[in-house]
Amino acid sequence: MTTVLVILALSFLIFIHELGHFSVAKAFGLRVLEFGIGFPPRLFGKRRKGTVYSVNALPFGGFVHILGEDGEEKETDEEHREEEKNPGSSFVNQPVGKKIAVLAAGVFMNFLFGFLVFCGVAFVGVPEHLVVSGVQEGSPAEIAGLEVGDIVLEARFGETVLKDPVDAGAFIAGAGSSRGKEVAITLRRGNETRETSVLARENPAEGQGSLGVYISEVGAAPSGFFDSIGVGAAKTWGVSKLVVAGFFDMAWKFFTSPGTATENIAGPVGIVIVAKETSALGFVYFLDLLALISVNLAVLNLLPFPALDGGRIVMALIERVKGSPVSRKLQIAVNLTGLFLLLVLMVLVTIGDVRRIF
Repeated sequence: MTTVLVILALSFLIFIHELGHFSVAKAFGLRVLEFGIGFPPRLFGKRRKGTVYSVNALPFGGFVHILGEDGEEKETDEEHREEEKNPGSSFVNQPVGKKIAVLAAGVFMNFLFGFLVFCGVAFVGVPEHLVVSGVQEGSPAEIAGLEVGDIVLEARFGETVLKDPVDAGAFIAGAGSSRGKEVAITLRRGNETRETSVLARENPAEGQGSLGVYISEVGAAPSGFFDSIGVGAAKTWGVSKLVVAGFFDMAWKFFTSPGTATENIAGPVGIVIVAKETSALGFVYFLDLLALISVNLAVLNLLPFPALDGGRIVMALIERVKGSPVSRKLQIAVNLTGLFLLLVLMVLVTIGDVRRIF
């Protein structure tokens, strides 16, 4: 059930992206032929005021099909011949400024959603927890079954009992004073609560603790209204810079070390897994992750790559400089090349996701 909810939430990010394209196109009086959620084959659709609203079988994706968006001035299909009488409803006949506005609207919606959610999360605050961020191989923590992502709800060091939210300093001090003794720890993993006992090492190796576990404090206290706006803006800008840097790092690795180019990138499978794990920390954490993914989606779509919004915006700018539309054949060829490369990347990333699972 959690997986279904995660997929629906991720589909919502795509929905608001396409809604941006759709809304601006409609506002400019363009003919929107289809507004689809997911990719074909189509499961069902309904026509309303000249637009087919469809739900398709492949959930990761969505599209808005606008008359003339591939450069054709007229539709030859019998269903759309009426558009020949109204050339102003075709994308190809719009001034460059309107074309860019339609193309950039999806990116804007994802940026806006991410920013607003970041602001909201900062305003309400994030529940504070102590989380297991790493487990050393062969350590008492690994033997006791601790895993990355576990939330420490309670830790007993002799007569000292630490309860959620557990202070990291107190946990480290307690572990250091319990060498050779049993440490009782209550954890939350997903929706389960479990208890375990860890026998602390008497003489841990240099640079290692008695339990052999890395911990991190997560969460934040609520911010004031205006402070939360600043936090939202800072996080949106920070995530955007990281995405751009990550993209160029990946592109560089494709030429210098192809085998490692996608090792730190999550595809659809990886995103669903991370989202499920994050939701276990609490709904606010899940919302924060959705905001991060939304900003990622916005930045990646804005990159000047064929088939993405950024690539199509570049085409519109070339048209402005050139003084005439870029030929339909060239646009289709460039977009198909871009789609092919994106599909290859998606396959490679998904293979990496599956490898990490097993």
